[in-house]
Amino acid sequence: MTSGAVQLVRLSPAVSRVLRVSRPHQYRQVLRKLRLLPAEAVSYYRASARQKIASHREESDPQRLTLILERSRAEVAWVLAKYVK
Repeated sequence: MTSGAVQLVRLSPAVSRVLRVSRPHQYRQVLRKLRLLPAEAVSYYRASARQKIASHREESDPQRLTLILERSRAEVAWVLAKYVK
């Protein structure tokens, strides 16, 4: 292997399936929760959620993805608490 080569990581079929399903599912959950916000805030947070998901599209480490999903849930809870009282 040369020093500039990229090493590919093989995921088990079960982990790969969970990762494929969880990303779209997580995005749909965020969009559903954003419906609770005032109309003027929805477009901003929808664009923000889309940008954050796009920035982690190539992530394949299950531990890192778990951390990202936990952080996104906390952010959604914070936004909802900010607007919905």
